[in-house]
Amino acid sequence: MSHETAGPDPAPPPASLPPGAPPLAVSAADAARARQGNWFLWWMVGDDEIATQLAKYKMNFFGTIRGQCLLLFLASAVITALVTEFVTHDRLAYIDAAVFIAVGVLIAFGFRWAMILGMVVWTIEKAVQAFEVVTTGRAAGIIGILLFWTLFMHAMFLAFHVEQARRRAPVETVFE
Repeated sequence: MSHETAGPDPAPPPASLPPGAPPLAVSAADAARARQGNWFLWWMVGDDEIATQLAKYKMNFFGTIRGQCLLLFLASAVITALVTEFVTHDRLAYIDAAVFIAVGVLIAFGFRWAMILGMVVWTIEKAVQAFEVVTTGRAAGIIGILLFWTLFMHAMFLAFHVEQARRRAPVETVFE
């Protein structure tokens, strides 16, 4: 009589995480399965993704999720400024661009509160845009708004989890 197991043994935590540390997010297998053709699920961040980001934390800045968040916010500020200058002429939009740059810089410095603030500000920004798009009858713009929202949310959510892992890791692991 053979014994069948319910499934494969859970994978050990990645080498960059402290031994015996609880999983930081969903399992790597669940995150990989969710990402296969569906990156729309921005909250599905696996321990393997976090470990990879921890490993390259001190290397190429723009290869890290913090650097990518900064680039995303800078690109959004530039697009906002261009649309303001050439299309809408609503000078108050420059305030949005300045806020995006400030949040991006604070995220780049690794402030966890800035990542949460960025998620809140970005969600409010996209909700206002969605409301404007729906009320003007251009409902097709909702798809672009949702795509940009999920892209930024995934980047900020992953950056937050990486910073959380850095705070939990032993000092010698973080600053080697």
